Amino acid sequence: MKLNHVDLQVSDVDAAREFFERFFGLRCTYQRRGEIAMLEDEAGFSLGVSNLRHSPPPVYPPDFHVGFVLERTSEVREVYDRLRRAASPSRVTCSRAGPTCTSCASDPIPSRWKSGRHGTPREQRRRWLMSAYVLLQWIHVLMAITALGANITYGVWLTRAAREPQHLAFALRGVKMLDDRIANPAYGLLLITGMAMAGMGRIPLTTPWLLTGLILYVLLVVIAIVGYTPTLRRQIQALDAGGPNSPAYQALAARGTRLGISLAIIAVIIVYMMVAKPALWG
Repeated sequence: MKLNHVDLQVSDVDAAREFFERFFGLRCTYQRRGEIAMLEDEAGFSLGVSNLRHSPPPVYPPDFHVGFVLERTSEVREVYDRLRRAASPSRVTCSRAGPTCTSCASDPIPSRWKSGRHGTPREQRRRWLMSAYVLLQWIHVLMAITALGANITYGVWLTRAAREPQHLAFALRGVKMLDDRIANPAYGLLLITGMAMAGMGRIPLTTPWLLTGLILYVLLVVIAIVGYTPTLRRQIQALDAGGPNSPAYQALAARGTRLGISLAIIAVIIVYMMVAKPALWG
């Protein structure tokens, strides 16, 4: 069996590729946007650097390293000095590995290096984008918790109110308030922040998990606007007009329950798509 390649998880594929090209002479043979780059050395060994899921910076074990073989100690010292002058944030060590073979290791694998105190304009912009991306991700997750959390409470409200019909009108109006003022605005911000993250991460909208999530999101919005919200409004009207035992209210309550369950299932599937990012096809 022949080893084909080794892949390293990094936070910034472009910067990691430039690092290995600049300091160790590797040659990039393939790159796909900011997701993966394949590099090759003069002996034909392939090294991959990737961030296919746009994950945060990885945490490597303390003794993790990458070794490069050089013939003379002076060559090792030269690489070592260049890394030091570039102010690489990684720990750089040099060690003798045999009579004529010396290795230079970098621990952990860096995704960027500093140029001057604050870095080049390009590096400053990259750091700003990373900070903005993390902020958007935080808002996105917070909105998902808010929207789905509010939806989950609807069943609790209505189940308890069914046992105490005198409070049913209050519970229904409470659900409508949560739906109109909390859940629906949160779903809107979910779309905005999600699209912004996809743009910043250069994730094509045709990516299977993202496209599936968007289709399900549109379906969720249509069901909510056309089905659940009008049903909830008419349910309140039927309760006021005929009480909880009227046929009109009972029919609308059953319809609202079915629609609510459907919306909850779709929302859970969307969350799974966004978190797991499954490779559905292609």
